[in-house]
Amino acid sequence: MPEVQPAVQYADLRQQDHAARLGMWGFLSTEVLFLGGLMLMYVSYRMAYEEGFVEAAHSTPSWAPHVWSRSSSGRLHCLACYFLD
Repeated sequence: MPEVQPAVQYADLRQQDHAARLGMWGFLSTEVLFLGGLMLMYVSYRMAYEEGFVEAAHSTPSWAPHVWSRSSSGRLHCLACYFLD
């Protein structure tokens, strides 16, 4: 079996592994910050303008929740509604 070599820009496999892990943690931390802020804004607006959300829910077509629940963002929305109601 041939020996595993690092990519050209790395000195050794340990440096390549460290760069890959650092990049993944950087990506995950930015996702947590972005989605956490997004959910915080949703919850704060949901609590501040509750009557507006209720009115919008009543004016939503009856087929729309079924379409939403089949998508990943719809599952997140339904989960947020479950905990907020």
